[in-house]
Amino acid sequence: MTAVNSLSLWAPIDRNRSGIRRLKLVDSDAVSISSVNAELIPLEDLVFYEFIFPNQLACVASFQRQIKETGAAFWLTTVSFSLPHINNQILQWVAQNPNTEWLAIAEDYNGNVRALGGTPGGMLLSFDGNTGARPGDANPMNFALAAEQIQPFTALTAYENAELFTSGEFDYSFDFSFTS
Repeated sequence: MTAVNSLSLWAPIDRNRSGIRRLKLVDSDAVSISSVNAELIPLEDLVFYEFIFPNQLACVASFQRQIKETGAAFWLTTVSFSLPHINNQILQWVAQNPNTEWLAIAEDYNGNVRALGGTPGGMLLSFDGNTGARPGDANPMNFALAAEQIQPFTALTAYENAELFTSGEFDYSFDFSFTS
């Protein structure tokens, strides 16, 4: 006799809120993702760069399943956001990290936490900004992180460093936060 299984893959969420609320980036060479229990494992000292998005600013993650010419499947994972004005501290950070591959840790407005990037490589950052042509014009900074990944993301149980890295041998209290 053949068994028949039925899985409920989706159910609506009450009051679903879209968008990423908090995003922090860390050099993907400094941390590994354990595929066994979705745990982040530090490989060296970690420095986090955090962006916090109030409701009026959008930060979006997207996942597209694609097929290479060889037939191999992969996920194109992206995170994109804009900040409303040019910030010299952020411009310096972008300039100092031109080739860094990033692991992004994102917490959405529903409380879900995901690691993006790191399977197998980190996400590359692209950036553009402008000053606007005249007073009153917008002068945004636009960011996009993208990578080809084996899986779209890794679900994590927490966002805060002390909960992500439970080993007592490291101190994760230092970070650079950019308030949007």
